[in-house]
Amino acid sequence: MNKIVMFDGEIETQQYFTYQMREEFIRQGKEVFTFNLSKVGGSLTGLMRFIEKDNTALVCFNFHGISPGDIFQDEETGEWLWDAIHAPVYNIVVDHPYYYPGFLANVPKGYIHISIDKKHDEYMQRFYPQIKRIPFLPLAGTQLNPLEFIHAADLAEGYQEVPEGMTEQEYIRSILTPEGNLPIEARPIDIVFTGNYATPDKFDKYKNRNGEEYAIFYQGIVDDLIEHPWKTIEEAAEAHIRREIPEVTEAELKETFDHMIFIDLIVRGITRGKAVQVLVDSGLKVAVFGDGWNELKCEHPENLIDGGNIKSKECLEMIQKAKLSLNVMPWFKDGAHDRIFNTMLNGSALISDSSKYLEDILKDEEDCILFTLDAIEEMPAKVKRVLEHPEALKKMVKQGYDLAHKSHLWAHRAQFLMPYIDGEITVD
Repeated sequence: MNKIVMFDGEIETQQYFTYQMREEFIRQGKEVFTFNLSKVGGSLTGLMRFIEKDNTALVCFNFHGISPGDIFQDEETGEWLWDAIHAPVYNIVVDHPYYYPGFLANVPKGYIHISIDKKHDEYMQRFYPQIKRIPFLPLAGTQLNPLEFIHAADLAEGYQEVPEGMTEQEYIRSILTPEGNLPIEARPIDIVFTGNYATPDKFDKYKNRNGEEYAIFYQGIVDDLIEHPWKTIEEAAEAHIRREIPEVTEAELKETFDHMIFIDLIVRGITRGKAVQVLVDSGLKVAVFGDGWNELKCEHPENLIDGGNIKSKECLEMIQKAKLSLNVMPWFKDGAHDRIFNTMLNGSALISDSSKYLEDILKDEEDCILFTLDAIEEMPAKVKRVLEHPEALKKMVKQGYDLAHKSHLWAHRAQFLMPYIDGEITVD
């Protein structure tokens, strides 16, 4: 396939992913049309001129362009435009499959599901064996150019004055590391976390919707996950369901999982809040950017710097300004979040809970700081230790950058897909 269709205009983070993969596809000699979902009329005309039967592939995130009932599906016959032109559809799904039962029940014939966590792929293999899959493609990262947004006034004390005879741009350029990032000592933020926070009670209406007995049952699953955080949501839920209904079928299990995604959101919020809370209550200052952090309960709120909600690009800018960047996995147990590689590529030291995949590619206290959710109280001491030793921190940042730049850019993910798009590798 020489032509590729991609999408933007809906979710800002996925636009970043799309445009960086797009650049690599073009570099590899592909023609790429980017359909703007917020400007359907104009994009549709251009799309129809661009697509070519038997020579076009679709690469999308989270079912963009293949949402049931959208303009690419015939209202009467249900046929997809992509099937009419024999286009393979490579869909990179950045959430767990149980968020998309309606979508997965109505995919094009050429649909190929790509999971960003190996546990997600196991779920697909178990409950959607009829769907073609590329088993695993981790998320990747984005490096910003500080010259495009950093001003001298943004820097740490001692770095805010532009030397006489230099422009501000010349000064900023002169202090950048060989990797093109701000040096650790010039960064004004000690620790940053970019992401929203929601207290567990935000999901009470879902937990309580079927009465007290069900609410107790759901809470039991939540408690199990917090006590045993290495379990996936479906592993914990299945054990509780089978205890109550030993004869439950696979179809019934799948349907039940599809209606329990609020448990995923509850445990994410609990662990995310706990990670920030133990840091600030240990005396460390944490700058948070996202909704809901004013509701975090902690003993030392003076150490919590609430920057409010900001856009995805601004989140990357804040990572570029921070010495360390915290990641708490959205319950990915065998994958990685893009925050991990964003942190490394933007010259900040990574603090993250681990996963099986991360244990394979990262080395604790060498290229990052890893912690486990069941021993989260031990994490602040590891963070303080590296903050107290600037040279060790710089070494960690350099090793993290090298690792991410070598293997975890979005260009690498595009390169991974190229043999599939070119037909060199087939998906059975």
